[in-house]
Amino acid sequence: MNRNLVTPIVMMIMAAAAITTGCAEDTFVASDPVLNIKAYTDEGTYLEVDDENLVINLGEVPVYGSKTATFELHNPTTQTLTIQTLDYVEADTTGQLWGDVTWRHDTEDVIPKLPPLNIPGGAKRLIDVPFAPLEEGAAQGVIKIVSNAGNGREKLVTVTATGVYFGQPDIEIEYNGLTGPTAEADCVDGVCTMPTALEFGNIGLDTEATARITIRNTAMCEPYPGGDACMSCALTINNGDAYGIGLGFKEGTNDEGRFSFAGSTATPFSVPQQDVDCGNSGEIKVLVNFTAPAEEAQFSTVIIVESNDPDEPAIEIPINATARNAPIAIGETRVCGSVDANGNAILTDCVYEDEIEPLGRVYFDGSQSYDPSGGTIAQYSWEVIEAPQGVNPDDYDWAGSNSAVSSFWIPIAGTYTVRLTVWNDSGIQSGVTEQSDVTIEAVPASMLHVQLVWDHPSNDQDLHMTHASANGHFCSTTLDCFFSNKQPQWFSTHPAGEGPNPRLDKDDTNGLGPENVNIDRPTAGTYRVFAHYYPWSSAGAPTVNTVRIYLSGVLRFAEQRTLTSEEQVWAVADIAWFNDGSETGYGDVTPYPSPDGSNQVGEIAIRDSSQCYSAGGWIFPSEM
Repeated sequence: MNRNLVTPIVMMIMAAAAITTGCAEDTFVASDPVLNIKAYTDEGTYLEVDDENLVINLGEVPVYGSKTATFELHNPTTQTLTIQTLDYVEADTTGQLWGDVTWRHDTEDVIPKLPPLNIPGGAKRLIDVPFAPLEEGAAQGVIKIVSNAGNGREKLVTVTATGVYFGQPDIEIEYNGLTGPTAEADCVDGVCTMPTALEFGNIGLDTEATARITIRNTAMCEPYPGGDACMSCALTINNGDAYGIGLGFKEGTNDEGRFSFAGSTATPFSVPQQDVDCGNSGEIKVLVNFTAPAEEAQFSTVIIVESNDPDEPAIEIPINATARNAPIAIGETRVCGSVDANGNAILTDCVYEDEIEPLGRVYFDGSQSYDPSGGTIAQYSWEVIEAPQGVNPDDYDWAGSNSAVSSFWIPIAGTYTVRLTVWNDSGIQSGVTEQSDVTIEAVPASMLHVQLVWDHPSNDQDLHMTHASANGHFCSTTLDCFFSNKQPQWFSTHPAGEGPNPRLDKDDTNGLGPENVNIDRPTAGTYRVFAHYYPWSSAGAPTVNTVRIYLSGVLRFAEQRTLTSEEQVWAVADIAWFNDGSETGYGDVTPYPSPDGSNQVGEIAIRDSSQCYSAGGWIFPSEM
């Protein structure tokens, strides 16, 4: 036999055998793609795992929070790997514990499509498995991956976790200065109705109006170990059992399409709890439009908000609007730099602005309001419909609240919304539009701004901020900025109250505050903030103190604590200021630790206020 023929014949036989073998299920041949799977860890690394141990344990996950397990799929061959199915074969789906498996190229590029999915030769893809428990206890989700991989047509990956209760989200709806609902009074069988409708009022014919609805998460949950504090008790807006809408109009209530949303309302989306450290206010604003026809008519609709709040899972918001030949209210904000001999603002010297400093007067101009029917504007009315918590309405000191030009005093930093209503000479009232509502931000100009307000007008509460070198010394006439030392000159290089030297604006003894300490340009070091229940108050009752700290104009800290009796001192927080070589530097806030293991911020002690007039003061207990 010719030796040159042996090799080709043998090779043909071997190839045929390979082909025959390759037809069997799960038998690997050289032409098959391969699916290798790795588990992604919290440390950002991938672990090599075998087919018997494709498991990720998420550990403890807060009820109403979420964590996501990530697996890497890798095709090391030159052939295309096709993922034919990717779905749960075992999971407790009660209460939407396990979310849809998602697929992406990498950490940034999400692919919003379902299988079949192709992974080219040499490529890697990621799959995410979200877990969001609504009940406590162990849970397991098993996902089957079916593909054309030669090393296994079917592979199972498993995610385990334990739901742990750390608190729950708490939804609050606000519009027109009103909030709700309450589970006790406004809810029946899981469906809650806002006690008062959102009223657009009279909207001019052939015009469009816009109103704001605020969805807020008022939960106060502790962060769970190893988790994202900003997602503790996160409020998730998503399709619910009652309507399957998430956020939208109730069926049959908006058939003419006169009402609409401005911007996207796609669900799901999450609202963190009101935690200033998250860089999120804990709320979102939904803009609702109403388009009036050319003829007079009345319209109503209902907006549905569904969420994971267990007490108010579905909320109905009634909305009313009237298309009428009505006047249009137009409000604008002015900041005025000069006054006349009588103390009135010279309006020609005012500029339109929506960001001002607190403890200043802001002016509102409604002179651009008009009546499209040709009538005249006969009456004006201005009112505050939204203000920061802790504002005393008596501090506004309104001037001209029923005039075309009005003004009021800004008592504390925060967001204010002022509404203008006008009437024409026929007595027809304007409605609520985006032009009728004026929103302003009162932002401190100082790099460091500390604010104290309280809820009892007869109880004197005092704000203190100590020097970086005080080392726990409180109520010292040299190291403390407070009522007895409003402008300590800590740095002789600058005049008192300027540059790195602090200043207390006022000692409010018979009101609700605020008391504010400002430093225009802090120097590097750590400053401590205290609140003191001063004795000899007329009431002596428990009083809720609220402290807010702004750094570089941004709210970085906001906490409340009740002082139950006179002479109590609340150590609130430390403010660390760093010199990073820039002109201003930057700061950070650390809550003062609670020694009793409670969830409240800070420490409370009792000291004799008579020591506030001595040079050394006294040392806070935890520093002794």
